[in-house]
Order: sequence, then C-alpha cells, then structure tokens
Amino acid sequence: MKVLKGIRNILIVILILGWVTAGYDYYRISRGDQPVFCIKSFDKKNKFESYRGLYYIVERTLKEKQEERFDLSRKVVFRFLTINREVTYSKEKNYEEYIILVKDNECNNSLLYKELDDYKIYLDCIDEINVKYKNDKKSKSLKDEINDKFINNLLNKLSYVGLSSDGTTMVYKNLDDSFISKKITVYKCRGNTNDIYITMNDNMENDYCIIR
Repeated sequence: MKVLKGIRNILIVILILGWVTAGYDYYRISRGDQPVFCIKSFDKKNKFESYRGLYYIVERTLKEKQEERFDLSRKVVFRFLTINREVTYSKEKNYEEYIILVKDNECNNSLLYKELDDYKIYLDCIDEINVKYKNDKKSKSLKDEINDKFINNLLNKLSYVGLSSDGTTMVYKNLDDSFISKKITVYKCRGNTNDIYITMNDNMENDYCIIR
C-alpha cells in the first residue's frame, strides 16, 4: 500500500511539474524568449527547430539564426497534449514610415490632448492630428497612437531650434514638410513640468509649461 501511495505521489508531482514547466515556457515564448525546460533539436537544411518538454513541443521555422527571438521567426507552433496553437506576435510599428495630418483651428487656450505616465500633451491652434502609416489604408488619431516611443521618434524627426523665451523650454519645428502636412511647433517643457505642447503658434503662450 505504501508503495502504491509513493507511486501515486510521484505521478502527481510529475503531473504538476509538467503543467508548471509548460506554462512557464509558453509564457516565455509568448514574449519572444527562448523556452528553458526542454530539449532542442535543429534541422539545418530546412531551418526547422523543435523544443520538447515534458508535455509539450514547440516548433518554429527560423528566418536567420538559431539565437533569434521567437517573435522574429516565421512560424511558431506550441503543442500541449492535444492542444495545437500557433503563437502570434504583435509587431511594433515602424515609426520611420508615417505621415502626420494636421487639422488646424483657432488659436485659443491650450487644451489637454492626452495624459501619459509622467507628463501631459496639449494642443493649441490644432483641432486634431492624425497619423497615416505607410502600410495602413486609413489614418488613425494621434491620441490612440501616441506613447513615449512615438514622442521620442517625433522629436528626433523634427528640428531643434533652441530654447524659448523662458530659457528652459526646448523648441522643435518641422523645417522639412515631407512627413507633416502643416507647419507645427513643439514645446518640450523642463523644470516644473515635463509637459509637451503641439501647436501651430510660433510664440510660447503664458499658459504653456505651467503646473495644472
């Protein structure tokens, strides 16, 4: 009886171990990372790679080399017992391939456009801004697309023209109209706030870069 009980306990441990290792490696694969609890084999001719775990098999076709991340491979399939699932990855947008469409408005007080974790983005003299990616048929509102990466990329595309009259706010302009439909100015605040103002106004207004 004790022997049967011991065998049962071992089987339970193996079962739990299989679920845990399969779940952990699926989590890693879903992020594009390599699995760890498995044995790897590779077919150099077809660039086909497989990973065998306790209850699962992962297969993928490489684009270039074995060290590449899973989210860069052509096809990734995760087989767990009777479950067969192709793993898909969301691709980061290529921020080099877009144009910005600006719809102007009367210059008035700047209005809050979007609030990010560490700063806010305001619009002035602008009713709306849309982004048109090269491979997309329709444009999208900048409000839905904007994040830290997008802001950094946008500032890199613009030309830094110096500091504003307050001596601290950085001023950027699109001297090249190739990717923005109209002339805009971006004020990047420093000091009391890190807010950003996107406007068609060449002058820094009194309500820019104040704590709200």
